[in-house]
Amino acid sequence: MELTKDIIKNLKDLSTVVEKGAYFTKDTIGFASNDGGMVAYYDYGVDVEVPDLTDEDIEEKEQDGFAVYDLPNLLNILDLYETPKIDLFEKHLTIKDTNNKNTNKFRYTDKESIKTPKFDKTTCLSTVIGTPDATIKLSKEDLIRITKQASVLGAKEMVFEDKGLKVTDLENTSFNDYTFELESEDDIPKSVIHASKFSKIIPDDYTVEFDAKSVVFKNTDGNITYILICIAV
Repeated sequence: MELTKDIIKNLKDLSTVVEKGAYFTKDTIGFASNDGGMVAYYDYGVDVEVPDLTDEDIEEKEQDGFAVYDLPNLLNILDLYETPKIDLFEKHLTIKDTNNKNTNKFRYTDKESIKTPKFDKTTCLSTVIGTPDATIKLSKEDLIRITKQASVLGAKEMVFEDKGLKVTDLENTSFNDYTFELESEDDIPKSVIHASKFSKIIPDDYTVEFDAKSVVFKNTDGNITYILICIAV
């Protein structure tokens, strides 16, 4: 696996979803918030290399991926390399540069030992989320504008409903709300999400899908997906 600087930057941005852990598969990395209210997937489109393990007298086996408990530490190590190459062994991975002169050894862990998405992206979108009730487009500029409003106002919730978005604090009846008009052919079902989770979304152009229990953000490049679980109100 060779990771470019752009991929590492995106991983650093996405890692704000969780405190530490993440799960790598052959072409996707999954993140989940500690409370399970937000899941993110990043398709980086490269393969995990499995070297010949006979030197360690270990039978070579197919690897589905690996889990990392301390993701920030791994990303900081990767950042020390121009184009880091990752090789996966049975209990650890190695990080090398392209000329193989420098090597870091990093131990990974089992998926079950960290907070990770319960499902892969395809299963999550088709089984857990299902068919969306409404879909909108949200530009990078609009996302930044809404996020800034939420930060300045100290908002706690985002309420999507009909064809609008309200940035608010549902427990504060005197809160100075901010509203944003959305363009949608269908009425959006009432969907309430945490403003703090919305603020973690990397600014980009997104297609946003709604159903009764979740709000899904998919960027136009097709490599970033966020799933935010709605708050019961």
